[in-house]
Amino acid sequence: LMQTDSKVRESVALGVIPNGLMNDFAHFWGLTEGDYDQTIKWLKQRRIRKIDLGCIRYTNKHGEHCRRYFLNCINIGLIAAIMNLRRQTHHYFGSRTLSFFFSFLLMIFQRLEYRMHLKINSDTIKRNIMTVCIGNSTGYGQTPNAVPYNGQLDVSVVYHPEMTQLLEGFYLFVRGKFLNHKSVHPYRTRKVEVLEARKALVGIDGRLMKTPVGPFTITVEQEVINFLIPE
Repeated sequence: LMQTDSKVRESVALGVIPNGLMNDFAHFWGLTEGDYDQTIKWLKQRRIRKIDLGCIRYTNKHGEHCRRYFLNCINIGLIAAIMNLRRQTHHYFGSRTLSFFFSFLLMIFQRLEYRMHLKINSDTIKRNIMTVCIGNSTGYGQTPNAVPYNGQLDVSVVYHPEMTQLLEGFYLFVRGKFLNHKSVHPYRTRKVEVLEARKALVGIDGRLMKTPVGPFTITVEQEVINFLIPE
């Protein structure tokens, strides 16, 4: 859609019928798995709201300038690595529940911090970081205050906590109070410059993307997609 003329894009409205797990973007709008009749009823009412998209601009290994768009979030570092593990374990075990369990079990063998150099608003961050979430929406609970219609991105930068703090972080994450953790540093911005993210994987809307070569930039495109919302 983003590659078409804006007039074509204006004639299209997208909706979602959630299924499976981790339907974070659908949950933001109050849509739930299994209640198909109600969801379809809402979609047929055609209540439209224009929503934002995040955009990552990067260079691939062939030296080509690329861009990709996202609805929910981009993860850089540990969370992207866990998502990659989940997909690999799901391939072997078949069960989503088992794949989640073994992904977190294997996490103890993963690199827990990455050397990063970020520019967010007027701040320059150059240090070891565990994970970064850049959310156009709630970002699987990591950017809980983000909304996909204010022209802003919410960013959570997580430094590497001590083990006791890590356990506390999981507790706060489950309780929906992720931003209260002392190792989490939140920002709100229209642009994030990633000048370095050494050996860190990058995930976009829950799927691992081929790691960009060199620096990359993440911005927001305001109110560019028509989205069908419930009452």
